[in-house]
Amino acid sequence: MKPLTYADREAIMRLVEAGRGATSLSDEDLARAVSRMLEAHHQRTGFEYALVRDALSLSYHMLHGDDPEIRRCARSALLYLIKDNDFFPDGVPDIGLQDDHYVLSLAMHEVFRRSGAQPKFSGPTLSVGHERLIREKLREFHDRPFADDATLQKAAANLIDRLAEIASTGFFGRFLRDLRFMTEMLATEGEPENRRWARAALSYVADANDVIPDDFGMCGLLDDRSAVAHARQIVDPTHRSLLSILDSAVARWPFLAWVVLSDGAHRSELSEFLLTNCALMQEQVNEDTEAKQRCLILPSAKDVPFWLALLGAIGTIADTAAGTPETCSLQPGDRVYVDGDAIRTFDGFTEIDGHRYLRLETQFRRRGQTLTHIDNWPATPENFARLQPAGDDRKPRGEIRFAREQSTAEISALDRLLHPADPIQLHNVSQRVVLVSPVGRARELVEGVSLFGRRIRDILPVGQFGDDGDRSWGSRWQAVDPILVITPDLTAACDALSDGYAGRCACLVIGRPESWPERAADLRTLKSSGVPILGVTGESADEAIATMLDTGFEAVSWLETELKDIVWRPASQSGRLLDQDERRAHRVVSARVSVQPADSAHAEEAFIALCRLRELAPSSQSRDLLEQLLASAWTAFSQLAEWPLPLTPGAGPEERGRLVVARLGDAQNQQFLSADEQHALRSVAGTLDALRTALLEENPKHRGLRGIQAGSSGRAIAIVCRRQTIVRTMHSILTQSADGSATVSAVTPASAAALPSEAIVVIPGWFKRSIMRRLLHPPVADDMRLLMYPFEARALQQMRETGHRRSQRSRTRSITGVVSAAPEADRRESEQPAADALEEQAAEVWRRRLVQRAHPADAEAVAEARLIVFSDNWYAWLTEGYMARRVTHLVQREFNDPDHVSIDLANRDDLIEGDYLLFHCGSDSDAIRVVADELLAARGMVDRRSLASEWQQALRQFAHANRLSAVDIAQRLRQHDCTRHPATIREWLQNDDLISPRAREDVRAIAALVNDPDLTDHLPTCIQAIREVRRAHQEAAHQLARKI
Repeated sequence: MKPLTYADREAIMRLVEAGRGATSLSDEDLARAVSRMLEAHHQRTGFEYALVRDALSLSYHMLHGDDPEIRRCARSALLYLIKDNDFFPDGVPDIGLQDDHYVLSLAMHEVFRRSGAQPKFSGPTLSVGHERLIREKLREFHDRPFADDATLQKAAANLIDRLAEIASTGFFGRFLRDLRFMTEMLATEGEPENRRWARAALSYVADANDVIPDDFGMCGLLDDRSAVAHARQIVDPTHRSLLSILDSAVARWPFLAWVVLSDGAHRSELSEFLLTNCALMQEQVNEDTEAKQRCLILPSAKDVPFWLALLGAIGTIADTAAGTPETCSLQPGDRVYVDGDAIRTFDGFTEIDGHRYLRLETQFRRRGQTLTHIDNWPATPENFARLQPAGDDRKPRGEIRFAREQSTAEISALDRLLHPADPIQLHNVSQRVVLVSPVGRARELVEGVSLFGRRIRDILPVGQFGDDGDRSWGSRWQAVDPILVITPDLTAACDALSDGYAGRCACLVIGRPESWPERAADLRTLKSSGVPILGVTGESADEAIATMLDTGFEAVSWLETELKDIVWRPASQSGRLLDQDERRAHRVVSARVSVQPADSAHAEEAFIALCRLRELAPSSQSRDLLEQLLASAWTAFSQLAEWPLPLTPGAGPEERGRLVVARLGDAQNQQFLSADEQHALRSVAGTLDALRTALLEENPKHRGLRGIQAGSSGRAIAIVCRRQTIVRTMHSILTQSADGSATVSAVTPASAAALPSEAIVVIPGWFKRSIMRRLLHPPVADDMRLLMYPFEARALQQMRETGHRRSQRSRTRSITGVVSAAPEADRRESEQPAADALEEQAAEVWRRRLVQRAHPADAEAVAEARLIVFSDNWYAWLTEGYMARRVTHLVQREFNDPDHVSIDLANRDDLIEGDYLLFHCGSDSDAIRVVADELLAARGMVDRRSLASEWQQALRQFAHANRLSAVDIAQRLRQHDCTRHPATIREWLQNDDLISPRAREDVRAIAALVNDPDLTDHLPTCIQAIREVRRAHQEAAHQLARKI
């Protein structure tokens, strides 16, 4: 959206005033004109719901309000709305209705201020008299319907057709959905009393001369909307619970009704799904209630924690930043923003003719001389509110106007959203919202999403808490501490609370559920702090949910009936930054997930044989051999079972199966094996070979795939394979056999989420529970087909039953407050599908083999490291301080602008199954560092890295020579105004990949402490080299990210 200046606002207000007496249009005709205008323009905006809701709310106040001033205000705004050639002509693409949206929101704020009524998401609150008449008429129709059922159903169908276009705004969409609900209820044989209420609702709709006559256009449907909603509440109480939650959320924070976010390509209002979750966030930051510590369980929770934290931060600003400052806290010499745009030096106060003025200074050059200009403004609270700290290194610039209505400074997005009497003083906001989130993703959202034409990072101070404290991102907030504080993990969140945030943290929002099980101690520490906490996780994160419950958090989750009622329309077609979680939530209730059996007695027999061998192995004297053979046999069997194409001699799965059968044949005749063990090996070898031979003749899963292709209507088909080698093999086969029918491709599970929503996703087997839950909870596509042998279908059914029991036990209450009684513990909860047990045992054999290979030779140094296993038998040993280069979001295309992508840094403890990591082939060096060194070399700066590391070399020598620990150095650095945590000092000493401390002052403090002559002499050169190396790393990361 286009930003507005103070001068723009004044011009718009003049147009509103001028239009007031420029027409003799009656109120009734104006209401009809508004209806026609909305029908013509509503779909162009990106803020459709607010536009329709506010226009019809004002129409109702104009026609039926009691206060003459409210009626006059509503009429003025509506006259502006129907005028085409206003400040932004309505026909101008993209921006034509933005001024109308602004005028309507101003008018609604005035209505609420004058009437004392609370804003509602669902639209205007009809008068008590109208609501009474609506219910009386509804009861009359309950006893004496307006017409016969066929006539009522036809009238409802006609209205649904008439409003089909405008229903996309959502305002009437829910009304029409309720109308369809009542129509279906009347048409089916059900509870007689419910059918009578359905008949009453349709009668009210069919009667044109009801409480508000229908010939007033859309305004005439407000009473119909209320009548149908009331009737549905009687027959479906849960429905009303969700609407009341939405209304209460907007009543608490009215700005929620006017938020319009943009990702650069599309605009989007806050969805009902996000608003409902935001209502839970409001309960966390409510100062009138005891601090709550909850875990919100969603179908998908990738970005929801960020959006809730952002809205919580804006809500905190709205709650605490209102009011005009009575005094000025600025000091002479401070740089200040004037009206949020121009910068001046505050030069204190002066007396002129007995009146006190504040002085704003700027300097400029003229004819070779530096001249000073002073603006003297009355020292009033209103003018104090126009000044905000800008940071000492900001240079004066821009034009200022004492008459704010003439100023070309932009109205800040927060002022435009909250409509305060005076500009908001962000530096006076004491409360903070802390968010645990991947910093790279949070930064991408802050940079990539805008509100009213300005990026989030320019609207409010957002920054990261780290070992060297917290600082806001972007130069605009150098003098203001972040209000939304990002911490990369739970440990950093603990540090933030212990560093003074505990007393001023309005709420702690915890994302990154993959790290919760590993950081349970941190969760307990955070819970004991007494800070309001909202953990947010997806329903597939079983271990994370269990960890939260064990720590004592209250769980809140969505019932499927609640999801159906709140995600009743598909998510908007906005960019990936705005609504991907809601798209996934919508799939919970809309996706088609079907299991197509693949019959094969050979597969079932081979699976039974493998299970029998697994039972024998633990008690065998030849356990190691049997487990190795079992691992090889299971790997070959699973590849054959998951192969959905015709099996040909020499293909990957066929060749592996043949080799494993031969190995089993050699092993089964070993004399040290018992008769049962020999028989088990013969059984595995025979059934595995029989399965391989049968698949060479005909593959049941390929037969199922052909059936899917035949019924695909040309839609693309994506086959999910969990092994990258199989994906490559299948890609080669599919490319060669392309025959012009439906496009078929092969992808990994991690890439499935990036597939087009219209694609048919085929899962040709059971991929173990963790992968299947990521694919199915929520579904990654709208149409999913599972090709499964009986043993795979049993594993799927077991997962579904276990998940249902777990969700019942974990849910303390649902979103609408429905409390679930925890069922008795079920022994089957701990049972693992037999296929997963075999998979896990094969993986354990592989891990043991890798550990055995990892013993160092005599001359090699020993280091503690963790084994990280990748697909296709790749692996890595990662040390404790290693920061992995995670690129999962790039592979899954979860970004908005390909020209502004980044690489995440992740501690090894935060890696989860399915992550993609970036390495430099054939080297122990970091990939980003390798490219950065190439960039430096190309610029003739080969020596910059060694120059940039002189501070670290000097610090290490100082610590070694004086036998100082990190704690000792931290204490000594305090004498040089460096107050870093010992953990930070330890990182400075040990991390070879660290370029420098983040703050330049820390390097100077280190130089002062170590008193090394070389470092002291080269300090300016060292600092400049640090800048150049850091810049090269940033460029290298962007280059690699774009390539990926």
